[in-house]
Amino acid sequence: MENITLVNALILIIVIIAGIFLYYKIPKKKIIKDVQADIPAKSSQQSSLMKIQSYERLVVFAERIGFKSLIDRLSSDILNAKELGIVFSEAIRNEFDHNLSQQIYISEKAWQAIVDLKDQQIFIINLLINTLPAEASGKELSEAMLSLLKADENASMQTTVLEALRFEARQILATT
Repeated sequence: MENITLVNALILIIVIIAGIFLYYKIPKKKIIKDVQADIPAKSSQQSSLMKIQSYERLVVFAERIGFKSLIDRLSSDILNAKELGIVFSEAIRNEFDHNLSQQIYISEKAWQAIVDLKDQQIFIINLLINTLPAEASGKELSEAMLSLLKADENASMQTTVLEALRFEARQILATT
């Protein structure tokens, strides 16, 4: 019985030593190359389709976080300005989080425009809340948001970002 446990221990030591040897003997880069070689190459047409779908999703994102869309979807007469601002900001963050994975399919500039749009929309909402009286209603915040857009359509970079996304999507379609 003692011989069996000694044999088992000896086998375990040999397996561990062999594992350590193989770990250091087989280069990690070779493993990565082998795995990458097993991944079937995607056709450029399929890749273009995935990119286009990402641009479509991000156009929807940019539309949904626009002030008019937020007001239409989320405005409430029972919330004060600060509470409604929180609802708007959380909706923007949730929409953004839902689309995080799209960054791998689009250009870095397009993704940065999406990030900047999200940040700007939240910044403007907070800025407007701070300019309103403390007891302002949610309706007053909505009106301030719409007034800002009426006064200057470029106050929000939404239109610019949408144009950029559409332009890049058209470029991909043109090369397909």
